[in-house]
Amino acid sequence: MYWQHSSAPAIAASFQVGYYDLKSRIRYPEDAMWDTCYTNKAAASSIAGAKLWASLLEIYEYMEVIRHSFQHEWRIVKQTPLYGYKDTTSEVIKNISPPTGWDKFERVLSLPPCDIAGFVCPEYDKEKLLSILPVEYKDHDIETYNGQ
Repeated sequence: MYWQHSSAPAIAASFQVGYYDLKSRIRYPEDAMWDTCYTNKAAASSIAGAKLWASLLEIYEYMEVIRHSFQHEWRIVKQTPLYGYKDTTSEVIKNISPPTGWDKFERVLSLPPCDIAGFVCPEYDKEKLLSILPVEYKDHDIETYNGQ
């Protein structure tokens, strides 16, 4: 989802109103459970009762910066968040690729290399990405951004 520059102030104002509404509903700011309401739409809605913020978080899942507009992708937004992440990145990757049981509950799409338009990663990770990409993806474009 890409926004016209002229609509940016209205969108920013919506997020600001939603954020302040959520912030006013946080009863225990030091409690990690309440803290998840800022980034988790299910928690924002059910724990804090911040329906606007929950809706804005879902919209945010579809948003993309304009410089990535070359991408042609489907964004499938889950109704409920995924929990139970592994401790390390390699464990996360091992758990999802290939799927280890979770593919019975989620849609798994197999895409041939010719259907992949390119990749996006932080500038500082481009060389690392190139070093681990399978050979059939080495010629694909890699768009970078300043990931701090």
